[in-house]
Amino acid sequence: MPFQIFAESDYNKLASYYGLQTFSLEDDEYVAAANSQRFVEIQNKSLKRGHEIAIGGKHFKPKYSRCKEGMTEMGSINAVYNVVILPDKDVYSNENLSMARTIFAANYNGVGKKELKCIETKAVKSIISCLNPFHIWNTVCE
Repeated sequence: MPFQIFAESDYNKLASYYGLQTFSLEDDEYVAAANSQRFVEIQNKSLKRGHEIAIGGKHFKPKYSRCKEGMTEMGSINAVYNVVILPDKDVYSNENLSMARTIFAANYNGVGKKELKCIETKAVKSIISCLNPFHIWNTVCE
């Protein structure tokens, strides 16, 4: 079953931004997260058995015996089908992993057309200039 891998700190930044649970992992632990009921059921069967995963030759055991609710991006369905959260060093130092996508999360709390236009302009500039694969942006336009 395919899944997305997130570094612990990256996932925690998003989770904090969305008001969700954050996680603290030991060196040999992983967390499975999803919010699609079908994937939660599938994950729970493996997690209940203590199913270990191996990535880059290193084995990880589940931190929890149940899949945790999680969300990595907002959308019309806010679906997270299958996410595995690993300790930062095991994601950033693993030569076998490559970045598959960039997530840009922004706070669009604007009042009126002028302020919303300002926020949109800053967001577009930030996206274009952002070399960091993970960026949470929050600004106030005056």
